[in-house]
Amino acid sequence: MNQQKSELQSWCEKQLGEKCQSFIPLHTDASPRVYYRAVMAEQSWVVMDSACEKHSLEPYIQIGRQWLIQGVRVPNIMAHNVDKGWCLIEDFGDELLERHLSESNVETLYADLMQAICRIQNTNGQDLPLFDDKHITLELSYFKEWFLAGLMQQPLDDFWSHALSSVEREIHKVFTEQPQVPIHRDFHCRNIMTLPDNDLGIIDFQDAMLGPVSYDLISLIKDCYLTWPVAKVLRWQKVFFSLCFGPNEPGLQTFLRWCDWTGLQRHLKVLGIFARLHLRDNKARYLQDIPRVMTYVLQVTQKYPECEELDAALKSLVVPQLEEVLAKQRNEKVA
Repeated sequence: MNQQKSELQSWCEKQLGEKCQSFIPLHTDASPRVYYRAVMAEQSWVVMDSACEKHSLEPYIQIGRQWLIQGVRVPNIMAHNVDKGWCLIEDFGDELLERHLSESNVETLYADLMQAICRIQNTNGQDLPLFDDKHITLELSYFKEWFLAGLMQQPLDDFWSHALSSVEREIHKVFTEQPQVPIHRDFHCRNIMTLPDNDLGIIDFQDAMLGPVSYDLISLIKDCYLTWPVAKVLRWQKVFFSLCFGPNEPGLQTFLRWCDWTGLQRHLKVLGIFARLHLRDNKARYLQDIPRVMTYVLQVTQKYPECEELDAALKSLVVPQLEEVLAKQRNEKVA
């Protein structure tokens, strides 16, 4: 057992007042954090080691405790050591929502999850960071630097700057005009757990912000890891609109426009994040999800005049080469 793991297990045993029967590393996804399952005599706990990004632990603790009190099903926090980056939390098990979703249960599960989003939006967000113009610009830079320049080898010249300029202006405008509410910011099928009591548990919420009202909905119904028919997505948007707004404010068509542009910003960012996970972090498995995310992007760019130049640029310079680039990248990793 390495020293870090040994220290973490000893700390866990001290907090719980008993020896672990086993201390097992858990699979992690895109996160650099490390997780262990501490199996005790009567129950198990999860130990989170965020030593590599200690700055995220305090928000995790503060948001988690507040959301739990206000009715959001997040893990209970048993103990923590902020200086070390350690946290001992309730064990939600291993059953990701992704593995359980089907045509037969998605309507019921998504109805529950839309209610969960509403509960998150009704929490106190006064201490959350703002999803402001600076943050929007930062996230759009991931698309430019990691997807366009890094993965697709496109020069970041005046052509791309011009193609993106009207899109960026509209994204900033649409984000600003929406009601600003607490958002999870990564509300998708791999951050939602199905629990033994048939409830749905929410994880990985430490990056929550105060942002646009449509954000978490789009993260859920246009999930980067699975695809639903366009008709279903539209129906879910209408359902969520009815939960959040009256019939005349802001108006359904305005809300659907918000969803389109919020989704465009998110999915451009995700293209950059997935490219970065591959190029920088050697996590090639995210390449397989890029075509789905690109489809989401094109669904919006083909609808709006502000996106005309970006739509043409993507269809002429990116989409035709995308599958070849992805196959080449996958093969290089295998070799």
